[in-house]
Order: sequence, then structure tokens, then C-alpha cells
Amino acid sequence: MALAQDLCDCKVKLQMETYVQPEVHPQPSNFGQYTNKMHFMSTNVLIELCGKTFAKDFLKPVDSELLGAPEYYAIVGQPMDIGTIIKRLNNKFYHHVGEVVSDFMLIIHNCFMYNRSGSVIFERGRLLEDYFMKQLKAIPKGVEYPYDDDRKMLRSTMSVPAPSVASTRSPVKTRQMLQPPTGKENPPPTCVQPEVGPEPMNLGKYTNKLDFFKKSVLDEACKLDFCAEFMRPVDTVVLGVPKYYEVVMKPMDIGTIINRVENNFYHHVGDAMSDFMLIIYNCFKYNKPGDEVYSHGMLLDAFFKKKMQAMPTGPEITIDNAFPGAISTDCYPEIV
Repeated sequence: MALAQDLCDCKVKLQMETYVQPEVHPQPSNFGQYTNKMHFMSTNVLIELCGKTFAKDFLKPVDSELLGAPEYYAIVGQPMDIGTIIKRLNNKFYHHVGEVVSDFMLIIHNCFMYNRSGSVIFERGRLLEDYFMKQLKAIPKGVEYPYDDDRKMLRSTMSVPAPSVASTRSPVKTRQMLQPPTGKENPPPTCVQPEVGPEPMNLGKYTNKLDFFKKSVLDEACKLDFCAEFMRPVDTVVLGVPKYYEVVMKPMDIGTIINRVENNFYHHVGDAMSDFMLIIYNCFKYNKPGDEVYSHGMLLDAFFKKKMQAMPTGPEITIDNAFPGAISTDCYPEIV
């Protein structure tokens, strides 16, 4: 009888997997923020899409039973929808606008992965992608700050200058690092290398859009003088910025993204876009307007948005990875 009951319970659980609501609340230890750029995404993209006919299929999680698509969640392993992104924004789930972009690109990726070419929803996915990519270039430039109201933000940006990666002439008040019980100071790291190899059970893929991203964005960036500061992880000793990793908690650089693409770290192009936007976010967070590195960050942002307008649209197709082999954290590109 016990075995029969277990089988019955299992069947019920399988039948209930017809509607998956992604997590919308952040972990207490990983609380995010609501920023000026996220506010732009919310009001100018997401809320606007709620009134668009072509977006109606993407507003809430897929009910596979209602839609007669019982295999949906067997094919789409990481579901996402516009309503979930809005809830995440309201709950301060995200840390920077690139994470919002990644989730939206996931909606598009899932649409093309599940629906056949020429179907009504597939074609609506094309319209959704075209609309979003046009809005991407309109995301506000410059520093991404917590959004409250414009006057408060203006006062805060005027009264608290950002620290400079090129100089330490102004002291910066930062959070204190946790100290070990020995009473001795635990010095901050001098160079942080983000992970570049995927977990064996979470292997990504190499797609036509990631191929475009590598060749047209990453490889091209390696040829640009203003990208020199963003090629490798920041070495705080070499650059004379000992507080960098107390301010920038999630570092990223172009060389790391190249390694991740080559090692099949990403599952869709939105993940790579998010990492690139993290570089820009970190630059504006640490450096202050008027500094050379801040100005280079502005050029990097403009370069990224321009390149994204040329990215292929439609399905993200898996192609052969031309970069098989051992994972390397030392093979960073040189500026040409």
C-alpha cells in the first residue's frame, strides 16, 4: 500500500507541474536594488508592453494545461515572463539593469526554442525582440543609482563624489570587511578572477548570437584603446586602488567574458549581455564623472548599444564551438 501511495503522490506532483512561477523574492543575503535604469525599463518597456497585442502571450507564466502544451516545461528548463520581471523589480531582486536585460532576453530565447517558425507566437516573439532591442539603446547613460525621486538623487550625486580608479586622492567611506576572530586584519584581495568554467551539470552552449557577440563585440573591443582598462580583472596593487573590491562586489572584465563564451559558460546571449553591462555598471559605480576611466566607460556603453542593434534576430541556434580545450584564466587579449 505504501508503494502505491508513493506512486500516487508522484503522479499528482507531475500533474501539478503545469504552471511554474519563477522566484520573485531575493534571498535575504542577496538583496538587490531599484535603480534609475531599472525604472526606465519598468516604465518605458515593461509597462508599455502590457498594452501591446504582440506581448500578451508573454505577460505571465505559461499554463501548459490551459494551453494544451504538456511538454512545455520539459523543453523550457528556465521559464520567464514579463509579469515575473515586474515583480522582481518591485521586490528589488536585481542588482543592476543588465540582469533585467538577461531575464527579458530569456523570454525571447524560450519563445523561439519552443514554438515553431511561422506560428503565431513565434512571430509575436519576433515583434517582441525587435521592440526590445530598439528600447535597449535608450537606457539612460552614466551611473546607475538607487531610484527614489530626481531631487533626492540630484542632491546625493552632488554631495557624495564617486571614488576614482585612477586616483585615491579622496577618501571613500565603504563597508568594513568582516574580521576573523584572531584579531588580525584580513586584507582585501588584490585581484579577483571570476569563474570562467561552467559546472559539469550546468553546461551552456555556443550559439549563433553568442558567436556574433564574441566576434562583433568582444573581439572588436580588444582593438579599441578606450577598452584597455576593461580587458582584465582589476589589480588593486598595480593600479593603486586598495579599496576597489570593497566597493565593487561583483567584478567583471572583457577577458573573462571571452573565456566564458569559449568555455560554453552561457546558456543564451542575454547572459553575456548582462556580464558586459556589469563591466559598465562597475565602472560608473567606482569612478566619478570627469575621470578618464569614467569617460572610457561612457564610450564602452555607446559601443555596446550600437553593436547590439546589429545582433541577429530570431532563434538562437546552437553551432559548433570553435574553441574546445582546457579552460584558461590567463589568456587575456592584448590591445591591438
